[in-house]
Amino acid sequence: MKIRRVAAAALLLIPVLWFASGRRPARDAAPDFRDAPRDMPAMDGLGSEAGAVPVPDLPAPQASAVGGDNVQADKFFKYLGNMYKSPEPAPIETGNFKSLSPVSGIGQILYSLKLEKMLNAFLYSDLTFKTAKGSTVHLSGNKSANCPGGAAKCDDNEKVFIILTADEGGSYFIRVMDVVNYGIFMSGSKTVTIDGEQFTTKVHADASSPEKSMIEVKSGDKKVIESTLLNMSSMAAKKGEEVRLGRAYRLLYSSELMAVGKKDAKFTDKKQVVLMPFPVDADANYYLLYTSEITSAGVVYPELDRNFGFKLEGGVLDIFRLK
Repeated sequence: MKIRRVAAAALLLIPVLWFASGRRPARDAAPDFRDAPRDMPAMDGLGSEAGAVPVPDLPAPQASAVGGDNVQADKFFKYLGNMYKSPEPAPIETGNFKSLSPVSGIGQILYSLKLEKMLNAFLYSDLTFKTAKGSTVHLSGNKSANCPGGAAKCDDNEKVFIILTADEGGSYFIRVMDVVNYGIFMSGSKTVTIDGEQFTTKVHADASSPEKSMIEVKSGDKKVIESTLLNMSSMAAKKGEEVRLGRAYRLLYSSELMAVGKKDAKFTDKKQVVLMPFPVDADANYYLLYTSEITSAGVVYPELDRNFGFKLEGGVLDIFRLK
């Protein structure tokens, strides 16, 4: 019995000797963060759990960094950027342009068009919806002459706008790149107030067939209009004059569009002629010819068609064959 009492007393002394030596039980071995440096990352949310690692804020994924889907997304951006072209004019009086065969001057005049009566007719396409108050709103599009946000250089897809024009007056501009929705990688919308009612526009990108990308306008939860990009262009083209160069076109006359800030736009006093192949197809380019570049002596646009020239005088546009 005496031996057992001595053994029990020895066991009771073990913790005392352990603490006296400065050693701690294993369950107290975790570090004390109260004295951690002040620049140590805070652990909130999931990071506060044992073993969790703080997750840094990551930038939102860009369309160009969507991994395997970026090729498809780029196809949509390329389509958008190629919709409107601004070919370079060359003067006829030089007798030579862009290393093409010389021409001796103006040949047969094919069309003489009084432009003023055609001004901005395309804004009033037959692609329409009505406000709750009964006003008609028309859907169309155009490209700004400058880059958004005052940038000196940008991709052409950054300049394309959807335009909502109310019969009661006023146009509302929606930059396509601000309202593109593509899978989980891009989302956007813009809301404008027309007739006291709010309308929200989105573009649902179809990367495999970009011309089928869908424009959607809603009032609240109600969809008021839906159209593909191709159909929007086709409906606008129908408002133009029929002309035939190397192929059939519709000719429109438009105020020049200027981007204002990063997201808005306005019409200026400058004018442009728009030639849209008709019927409009998925591979069509729409040509913007700035009237300030079309002289009374005549110019030619080799990128458009090297066999035809344009001259503008007194508000009348003549289109002629070159001889």
